[in-house]
Amino acid sequence: MNINWIILSLECKTNENGLTNVVYKVYWKCIATLIDRETEYTAEMHGPLEIAPPNPDNFTPYEFLTKEQVVTWVKDEFGVEKTQEIYDFLQNNINEQINPTTVVLAPPFEN
Repeated sequence: MNINWIILSLECKTNENGLTNVVYKVYWKCIATLIDRETEYTAEMHGPLEIAPPNPDNFTPYEFLTKEQVVTWVKDEFGVEKTQEIYDFLQNNINEQINPTTVVLAPPFEN
């Protein structure tokens, strides 16, 4: 299963403790992709996440942020357990697509 974190947008405070454009909320999406017998399956989860205020001594100006840095913030804020829960949810979703345990059927009668 391939995992891709996408950063949709960053919500910033224009000024905080003398710092400008301080990210405080990340809108993220995590997409899992799996190819099984030449069929591609995908699952995704997304949402906003408030992150902790930055350390002024280790502050990266907004224009120098990288995707990798912001994804690290998201994973750090979630923690190992919650990040794994996201991956498990995506894996379970893909497993259900490959081997469904429920189906939606039309009624066996006329309406």
